[in-house]
Amino acid sequence: MGTSNIISAKARLAEKIQIKETIAVFGAAVILPIIFHLLPNINGTPLGKYALPIFYAPFIAVLFFRFHTALIASLLAPLANYLITGNPAFEIVQLITLELTLFVAAAYLLKRLNRVKYAVAPLSYLLSTVAVYILTSTGVIGWQIKSGYLINSVTTALPGILILTLLNVVMIKSKQV
Repeated sequence: MGTSNIISAKARLAEKIQIKETIAVFGAAVILPIIFHLLPNINGTPLGKYALPIFYAPFIAVLFFRFHTALIASLLAPLANYLITGNPAFEIVQLITLELTLFVAAAYLLKRLNRVKYAVAPLSYLLSTVAVYILTSTGVIGWQIKSGYLINSVTTALPGILILTLLNVVMIKSKQV
């Protein structure tokens, strides 16, 4: 195998793995929540809890890149944010990681259904939140969640769900252009 063939094979592999895209999505999934945590809290609650900024980059990755690009960000960004800023609180890093990973999986599956293409993000968020609630409240996962978790998660995150919905519509329309 000649040098040019090796270089060509490496380029094809890098394109398939989407290394640059994965790094960019991970970086955005870390930076966006940091920016939101720098803004003032609303009634003592961090703005990120309302706006869901950690979901934006992985969702865009689901729409435009390979699955692993979004998955890597969903698995690593909550811990990276904690290590850099101390947010989210360590007790909920695992919970957010699970919810974000389930969100990415749901979005990846739902994006294939043309009928719901403009609602993939909000549906994925709701499905992942319900799944986390079921997994934790039935004891499948040994974590304890507070009473009212499901209702509080959805009502607190309504602005973020709205932002995700807007992002969903804009990204789908830009993809079609």
